[in-house]
Formats: sequence, structure tokens, C-alpha cells
Amino acid sequence: MRSQISMWMLTKFAMVFFISALALILFAFVKTESETLCSSQAETVAKSVSQGINSVLNLPAEDYRVIVPLESSLSIGRSDFVRYSVNITNLATGKIAVLGTKVSTGSFSIYVRADAKGCDSGSSSPYENMVVHLIGQDRGIKNIGGTDRTVLQLFPSHPYQKSYYAVIIKCREKYWPPPTASVKTPLKHLFVIDCKKSNVEECDKLDTAYIDKCCGWSGDWSIIRNNALCNGE
Repeated sequence: MRSQISMWMLTKFAMVFFISALALILFAFVKTESETLCSSQAETVAKSVSQGINSVLNLPAEDYRVIVPLESSLSIGRSDFVRYSVNITNLATGKIAVLGTKVSTGSFSIYVRADAKGCDSGSSSPYENMVVHLIGQDRGIKNIGGTDRTVLQLFPSHPYQKSYYAVIIKCREKYWPPPTASVKTPLKHLFVIDCKKSNVEECDKLDTAYIDKCCGWSGDWSIIRNNALCNGE
């Protein structure tokens, strides 16, 4: 009788131990799966912004615009979502002053980070000989490796000041009348803009006032070059 009771107790303990171990394994699996799903979505966002910049830069057209829609949140499985942000940092490695305008060569670092452990991703986009403009209310300066860098932050999950789109525009300066001999080559401008308008038609276009002042037919080269908005980062 005692041996039967002992065997029964051992069987029960073994079952409890097995169920507990299985629950821990399932919990770890679900956690890993959630982190993987979230990181995968963060990578998709980072790459979409990077590809938008690359496509604008690589197309032969002088003037071009790409709009990258931003998801409002990232999924961590089932019906659970987390907020996230996008940092676009101008990592200029060289600058040349052309009549007061900064012409840069370098790359953009795109970093996506969510409010969840282990959920982040990054990408980059190189550029060459561009006058760079990062535009948005959440634009600032951050010291990275002893160098001050311009950073544009996008907040697609913000409840009130939501970033709906990342707008990338490139354009080449146009002059009328033609420039003097002191200006040999029209400069190329690249704008990366935080659009907080839900209607995509309200986002910045090639003929937006300040973009037109930098690259449009709105004045001669002296007006463009003396406009502080067009000097670049």
C-alpha cells in the first residue's frame, strides 16, 4: 500500500514538473517569436525609408519625389502592438562651401526603435555632392563620436503629432536669367521631410514654396544662394 502511495506521489510530482517545464518552454518560445516579429517589422520600416532615399538619388530625373508611408505601430503578435520611432541621422563625411551653401558627401543612418525589448533595426543610404535638408519639428543636433550630427526624428505612433509619411525630394537648381561665370554648375538639393498630414496630397511637393526657392524658377542664382533656407546642413 505504501509503495503504491509513493508511486502515485512520484507520478504526480513528475506530471507537475513536466507541465511547469513545458509552460516555461512555451513562454520562452512566444517571447522569442514576438521579438522576432517586431524586429522584422522594424527592419521593414528602416529599409523602406532607405530604399525611398536610394530610389530618389539613383533616378536620372533632375527633380523627383518619393513618399514613404509609415505604419502607426509595430505588431508583437496576436492583437498586441507597440509604439516606435524613426531616427534619420545625416552622417556627412565631407563638406564643401559653394558661395555659402554646404555641399556634402556621406550617408544617412536610419534607425527604428520600438517600445519593446529587442525590437530595433537599422539601415543606411549613401549620397554624394548634395545640399542636404532634414525638415521637421523634431529635428535636432546630437553629438555622435565627438561630432555634432543633424538628426530628424519621426514619431508614427504619437497620439497627437503623428508622422504619417517620410517625404524625400531631390531637385537641381534652375536659374533665369542664367548664372554668371562664377557659378559653373547648378547644385543638387536633397530634402528629407517629416509629413504630419494624414492626407498625402498635403505633404510637401516639388513646388512647395521653400523648395521652389531653392530649385525652382522663382529667381536668379543670387536670390537662391542668399536664401538661408537653401544653405543646407
